[in-house]
Amino acid sequence: GSILDKDGNPLAQDGVIKTIGIYPAKFNLSNVDAKVTEIANILDISEENIKSKLDQNTDPEHFVPLVDILPDDSKIAKVLSIDDEGILIKQKSGRVYTGGEAFGRLIGYIGSITAEELESNKGKGYS
Repeated sequence: GSILDKDGNPLAQDGVIKTIGIYPAKFNLSNVDAKVTEIANILDISEENIKSKLDQNTDPEHFVPLVDILPDDSKIAKVLSIDDEGILIKQKSGRVYTGGEAFGRLIGYIGSITAEELESNKGKGYS
């Protein structure tokens, strides 16, 4: 369902989300550090974040998601301009916040938590 402001404008609604990630089996490992730097700069995430996610992945046939963004985000075209068939964009349904992903923290967010978050919140109703 939708969450509306007092004037009936949507703050959050169900919609389409694009997930930008890496398919390791197709990711060209030549000059990998430069590519990771470029991807990190485009997506406004740290290089360490990308490298950590890639290192945690044990199956090169498994898609490694990096970020979720809206379909009209200009970052999509920038990422696709990197010449590497291992950089993929997948589409899924999800909660779309009109003020961006950070806006979700203000009005409420429901989603998966990491193993570390689960461990640090033991006994607080998470499973």
